[in-house]
Amino acid sequence: MIGGYLHGRSAEKNTCYSYVGQELARLKPDDATIRLWGRKPNLIVHGDAVLPDGTTISTISPDKYEKVGYEIVDTMSLDALLNKLPDSLDENEEPIRTIRINLADNPAELSAKAWIQKVYDMFPQQFQNNHVIPLGGTGNDQQFALFELTKSFSKRGAVENKWSQAYPLRAGAGTKAMKILQDLAREDGITLTLYPWDKGVVKQGNLIKFYRKQGYKPMSQRSKSMIWEPERTK
Repeated sequence: MIGGYLHGRSAEKNTCYSYVGQELARLKPDDATIRLWGRKPNLIVHGDAVLPDGTTISTISPDKYEKVGYEIVDTMSLDALLNKLPDSLDENEEPIRTIRINLADNPAELSAKAWIQKVYDMFPQQFQNNHVIPLGGTGNDQQFALFELTKSFSKRGAVENKWSQAYPLRAGAGTKAMKILQDLAREDGITLTLYPWDKGVVKQGNLIKFYRKQGYKPMSQRSKSMIWEPERTK
């Protein structure tokens, strides 16, 4: 990693970026997803890296940033980052302010983005800024699921099921909604990822068990991020 830095000067005086860069230089992974944390449209306060096995390299737990309202505002591949860095970077000089990548240059990311729009077009109804999957029933017997999709935080070219909630609880609605999304993803060869939420009505441990039953598996032994991949046809 050139100079051990990811990007920009921050309140941490590049400490977190230097650490992540040094770890990437030491591990020399074939690839990694660089995640930039902050607030949209252009406030960047932290950067971390996710390896292909789901391991996260960071000095700060993502949970701490989410609690104060920060989110992942951009991602890029390790190769894209290296292509944007200069040949050398002196920490006493003004470093690169912000590094971004045009997703149109990446066919996998473009496919993921197009698939998200396709699903949203199929389920245009929204409630509280989330799209709705109607699952049948009328009146008090209605079943539906709210969901939000975004490009994956942990695997390039995949789609993240960022948030979902089925109603009513424990009535099979969550399983139905998950199967609908998986069937659509299978048709287009899209990989799905998610992180079992630990602040909802359902305990995180129970969510992990539920997702395992739907075919998701942990991205690594130490990671709670999970992945589902469509069956490959021979």
